[in-house]
Amino acid sequence: MHALARCIAWYSDARALESPPARRSWNFGVIDGGTTVNAIPTSARVKADLRCAQPDLLSAMAAELSSVLERALEAENQLARQGRVSGRIRETGSRPGGRLPEGSPLLDYLKVVDQFLGIRSVPECASTDANVPLSLGLPALSIGAGGTGGGAHTPAEWYHPGGRDLGLRRILLYLGLLLMAETSPGQ
Repeated sequence: MHALARCIAWYSDARALESPPARRSWNFGVIDGGTTVNAIPTSARVKADLRCAQPDLLSAMAAELSSVLERALEAENQLARQGRVSGRIRETGSRPGGRLPEGSPLLDYLKVVDQFLGIRSVPECASTDANVPLSLGLPALSIGAGGTGGGAHTPAEWYHPGGRDLGLRRILLYLGLLLMAETSPGQ
């Protein structure tokens, strides 16, 4: 458990000190291990989530996590009076990264629709269902379907459907514009 705690702290500290900070995120969201407060844990686990739009940077993040784990295990084994602590990283899922190129017609068409509807949108990079096609070099984006929300990625996350009709109009107008562009190239 102590080696795991060191690994989490060291990794998070190293990312926080980066200059300039990169556009990426990490989360150690579930930590599990031990059986009681006065017993030496026989196992410890953490579920980590690493995200980045740049595949090479995401690979570097994973390699750094592996390196930090090795250092944390080594530090714990130097302190141990008996036995040795071991650890491993097991990938349970992967969502590849990607980014829509600047000047993409997909984004330009969405800006036209948003201007028509009076929506002030701000393009952002995020982990969405568009990640897979983007990672394959295919243009893709993800847009909201209206409504409001808050507390994203927390137990207090909420959504209210008020304004959903505007989001649905946005989607329909956007799809219509894409179809018109597809059937009338160059116009």
